[in-house]
Amino acid sequence: MKKTAFTLIETLIVVVIVAVLATAVTAGYSNARTRSRDARRVSDMTSLQAALEGYNQSEGSHPLCTNTIGGDQWCGTCSPGGYSEFQAALQPLADKGYLPLIAKDPLNDSSSGSQCYTYEYYTPNQSITNTITCGGKPLSSFEYVMRFGTEKAVLNHPVFSYDRVDGMEYCVTGPGK
Repeated sequence: MKKTAFTLIETLIVVVIVAVLATAVTAGYSNARTRSRDARRVSDMTSLQAALEGYNQSEGSHPLCTNTIGGDQWCGTCSPGGYSEFQAALQPLADKGYLPLIAKDPLNDSSSGSQCYTYEYYTPNQSITNTITCGGKPLSSFEYVMRFGTEKAVLNHPVFSYDRVDGMEYCVTGPGK
């Protein structure tokens, strides 16, 4: 009776094929997660913008950004506590029923070195001390500005003039003043 078994070469070929397939699946999964986070960011900004406009219609103004950490002009920063600042500024939207809760960036990461994946909110009651623009226009020309970054997606949104993320940093604005 002859015994049959796989040779060493056949076994190595199978191991290599499995490794290549595993790498392809992992890379595809990682890209899908990145695209999913970018899509969520756009959805969050769309929801926040609609809530801000609804709030403005009923209340006559947008919520103001008044409680900034470290004296910068933004509610929401890359520093610890940045999300709570963003949330506090926009909490009236949830309180009045325009949103169930205030969205948070899927990564909300302030610890990744030069990358800053957070949502930020600006209103012109805060004096801006630099030349940051949204779509080439000064921030003070809008009733509000929200900024967010993508990991890979290139969007049809105004580009923010200061980029701190792998993809692009974009802004969503209220009406011009």
